[in-house]
Amino acid sequence: MARQEINVGTAPTGAGGDTTRSAAVKINSMTAELYAKTNSLGSAATRNVGIASGNVMEISPAQLVDGNSAFIVEGSRFLSYGEGTTGGPPGVTYASGIRSRFYDGSFFAVDIVGNILNGNLYWRTVNSVGVQNGWRTIYDTSNTTRAQDGTLKAI
Repeated sequence: MARQEINVGTAPTGAGGDTTRSAAVKINSMTAELYAKTNSLGSAATRNVGIASGNVMEISPAQLVDGNSAFIVEGSRFLSYGEGTTGGPPGVTYASGIRSRFYDGSFFAVDIVGNILNGNLYWRTVNSVGVQNGWRTIYDTSNTTRAQDGTLKAI
């Protein structure tokens, strides 16, 4: 239904305007349509935004976390390490990846990043109070070879 204009009449008497009843009928009709539209949007349209259970996660460029600022921002994030940032894997100047944060309000997290210059992957865990464990290398076919006996050998 299209929006209905309520005729309030001419000032100062309101002469020629809708009666109270016809104005109320128009208002009821329009609000019923608005509620029906809202109810058809689905649950995401009426959820709060945030990291609490049942909320919709906010996605925006502001979610990019640069280097050592990763612990200032709550929740799961994208990570980016570059020149002048700290906290990235040792010897890696440029890396990007993700942080998956546990939902209980602590700092428990797992970070996975890739060196954008050579493709090597690294991961680490973070404990409940935000202490970062050391970065570990993920070995795959790009940085290992398999010996005759089947064991992996780092390149």
